[in-house]
Amino acid sequence: MAIENTLTGLLPIIYKAMDVVAREQIGFIPAVTIDAAVSAAAKGQTVRSPVVGPASVIDVVPGMTVPSTGAATLTYKEMTLSNFKAAEVVWTAEQEKALGTNFESILVDQFAQGFRAISNLVEQDVANVAYLNAGYAYGIGGAVANTSNTPFGVANDLSDFAQLDKILNDTGAPKDGRHLVLGSTAMANLKGKQSVLYKASEAGTDQLLREGSVSKIQGFWMHDSNKVQSPTSGSITANVALANVGETVISVSGTPASLVQGDVITIAGDSTKYVVASKTVAPNTVTLNMPITKAVSANALISVVAASPRNIALHKSAIVLAARPPYINAKGGQLLDSTEVTDPVSGITFLVSEFAGYYGRRFEIALVWGAGLNKSDFIAVSL
Repeated sequence: MAIENTLTGLLPIIYKAMDVVAREQIGFIPAVTIDAAVSAAAKGQTVRSPVVGPASVIDVVPGMTVPSTGAATLTYKEMTLSNFKAAEVVWTAEQEKALGTNFESILVDQFAQGFRAISNLVEQDVANVAYLNAGYAYGIGGAVANTSNTPFGVANDLSDFAQLDKILNDTGAPKDGRHLVLGSTAMANLKGKQSVLYKASEAGTDQLLREGSVSKIQGFWMHDSNKVQSPTSGSITANVALANVGETVISVSGTPASLVQGDVITIAGDSTKYVVASKTVAPNTVTLNMPITKAVSANALISVVAASPRNIALHKSAIVLAARPPYINAKGGQLLDSTEVTDPVSGITFLVSEFAGYYGRRFEIALVWGAGLNKSDFIAVSL
């Protein structure tokens, strides 16, 4: 079956492939902010986003002199469009001829695999930014096989929602725009153990019972993702030497040498679980993504929570994703045509191009992207 040598004739095939990809487990991408302004940057260019700190409050003392305090101190977050990748589809004229009418169906599958591959890379990048930079954590670490420790593993108990909601409330995250991205085991628990959700008489909808899908529960837009990370935990043999409420840098007696970014730690006498930003071996300090919330006793033991999947609750503004189709020269030479195709689920727009070859042709599905942190305090880990 002959297909036009321009992408106009291929658009039905491309969109058919996109429909297949849209059913993939993409959860992190729709849960964050896709910033068109940042996306305008060139590949490799660093973009800075200003961050306004807390306001200062003073006692007002009437007088003829205006106070000179309260000057704004701005910090900033950086992100780079560091990824420029393309999925390849290459055919020779003889291969197309030999396949005949089967060529179109195979091409649909090849486009689907191309969109899938790049979408999964973007999804994983956002997942990494989330768990490495989260503020606080909730839950019990351990192997995913222990489903009672996995979120929603206890039947008819929605406490996991309440605790994650509490963390985001305590850090000031807006109510509107909250999302929860779960791995497959946690999502299976939610669907299989929480009868209030699948009993239509109690849930007020048969959406989960009939379609197997959930949308919004207790203020969280729900997503599942096969890119929920399960990092290997580091270790530490140390006690707290000095730490006060509000501090993010903890002095320790001992060595934090084996800690890694993203580790979740606890401090004896404090029920809060903290996410590690970095460690410095000499002098011995551990830096947290968010401040200590409770006064720490001298020589309090630090422990690392056992490795487990990092399900993520977050506000949409916590992470910025810049993703755009790459710029390409006007048609001519080997470039026959190009078009932009938007994934209706993730909202990402890809560039699909067709190039003339020697007795053949080449298609590419390309994207430029980068993911960056905006606010650690708007991200919580559900262990």
